Amino acid sequence: MSTTITTFLTADDVAAAFRSPQQLIELLDDPVNQTGVLNTALRDSIIARVNGMIKSKLSRRYELPLVVADADAETVHSALLGAEMVMFRYYAMEDKPNLLDAFKAFQSNFDRQMKWLDNIRDGVDFLGTSKTVPGAEARSESLLSSDHEGTFTRDRLRGM
Repeated sequence: MSTTITTFLTADDVAAAFRSPQQLIELLDDPVNQTGVLNTALRDSIIARVNGMIKSKLSRRYELPLVVADADAETVHSALLGAEMVMFRYYAMEDKPNLLDAFKAFQSNFDRQMKWLDNIRDGVDFLGTSKTVPGAEARSESLLSSDHEGTFTRDRLRGM
């Protein structure tokens, strides 16, 4: 059997990722003129930006809807959701330079997720084990990764 993933990040995913609604309100609130109310326009624009970035990064190999085996659906969904939430938090903090300096981890997590998405796009890392596009080969592990940088480099061949 297979599962179809039809959407990337949604407002419900964002709400579920925070321990309380107040955390999301504080993250998206204007630091100077705080309202204490959820800024849904900003939330929705960040969600659209994240979804656009994910689609752009994955478009060379994957398209919505993603059709994955039932056994892989949770793994694929969790991996994508984790990357999307890192991107969401980073973009929410991006326009607050006074806070971004305090949260260098946001920058490093964002960079790591961008590298992972680029590796998926370039075929170095794989998303899921099942056929997600026509002609794709089936994978034997849930997520395959390789940090192999090649056998021959200029430094290794020098002096031979």
